[in-house]
Amino acid sequence: MASHEDYMAHCIKLAKRAGNQTRTNPLVGAILVYQDKIIGEGFHEVYGQAHAERNAINQALQKYPNLVQDSTLYITLEPCCHKGKTPPCVDFIIANKIKTVIVGSIDPNPIVSSKSIKLLQENNVKVIQNILSFECEYLISKFKANLEKRPHIILKWAQSKDGFIGQKDKQLWISNEYSKILVHKWRSEIEGIMVGTQTAIQDNPSLTTREWNGNNPIRIVPDLNNRIPFDSKLLNDGNQTLILSKRQLNSGPNVKYLQIEDSDIKTYWKALYDQGIYSILVEGGRKLLNEIIRSGLWDEARVITSEKKINEGIKAPFVNGKLYNKMTLSDDQILTILNDRS
Repeated sequence: MASHEDYMAHCIKLAKRAGNQTRTNPLVGAILVYQDKIIGEGFHEVYGQAHAERNAINQALQKYPNLVQDSTLYITLEPCCHKGKTPPCVDFIIANKIKTVIVGSIDPNPIVSSKSIKLLQENNVKVIQNILSFECEYLISKFKANLEKRPHIILKWAQSKDGFIGQKDKQLWISNEYSKILVHKWRSEIEGIMVGTQTAIQDNPSLTTREWNGNNPIRIVPDLNNRIPFDSKLLNDGNQTLILSKRQLNSGPNVKYLQIEDSDIKTYWKALYDQGIYSILVEGGRKLLNEIIRSGLWDEARVITSEKKINEGIKAPFVNGKLYNKMTLSDDQILTILNDRS
C-alpha cells in the first residue's frame, strides 16, 4: 500500500503542472483515493477556474460516483472556505460526504487560515495535517509573496569553485551547457527576469528562453539614469523589456519605461507587482544581488557552482537560509536555498 507521503508527493507533481498560469493564486494538487486506488485527480490549472479538489472530486463523480463518499481526499493546501472567483471548496467536500481529508499545509491567507480545517472537523470529517508540509509550503511560496503585494523573488547566479561570478570588464561563461538549458527552463516558469544596469551594458544579454520551449519572460532593468545603449539587444530584439527609470522616456511597442521615485528595493517590487509581474528571476550582477539580499526581500536563491577555478575576479554573493534542494548536473552543483524568515 502507498503511504500518505506517496499520495501527497503525487499531488505536488500535479500542482506543478500549472506553471505560472495561476497568477496570484496558489499551486494546488489533489487526488481522491479509494482502497489504495486513485479514482480522481486534479490541480488548479488556470487563475479564476476550478480549484484542485473540485477537479479531483468531479472526475471521481464521473467515473466512480458510488465510491466518492468512502474515499480519502489528499490536497496540498487547506481548501478554501470563502467565495471568490469560485465557490468555497470546503462546502463541496462536505456536500459529497467525504469522511477523511489529508492536508499538506495550512492556507496562509488570513481569511482562510485554519478556518476550513475547523469547518471540516465540525462536520465530522477526519482531518490529518502536515503531510510533506515542507514541500507543500515551498509549493505556495509565490502565493505567500503575492499576499504581501510583491513579486516572488528568485535569485540566481553561477560561481566558480573558488567563489567568483566573473571578472571585471570581461564576459565569462562559468556553468556547463546542461545548467544553461535548466536556467532557460527556469526563465519559462516566471513572468519577469531582472539584471542590473552594468550587466545589461557589459554582457548585452538576450535573457530569453531560446534553449527551452517556453514563453520569454519580461526583461527588467533598473536603469535609473538611462545608461543602457539604445542599440542593445534588450531594446531592439522585439521581445518585451521594462526599464525602471527616474525619467519617463517614450516607450515603444516592446519597450516600456516605468518611472520610479528612488532605487529602494521595496519601490522596485511594488512598481513591478502593480504592473502584474508576480514572479521574478534575478540573474545579476553582484551589486543588484547584494542589494536584494541586504533588503531581505527575496524568497529563494539558486546557486550554480562549477568545478572551474578563475583565481580572481568578482566575488560571488552569499546568502544565509535553509537548504531546500541539492542536485548535480555533470560537473555543476546546484543548490536551492530558501530565505528563512522564521
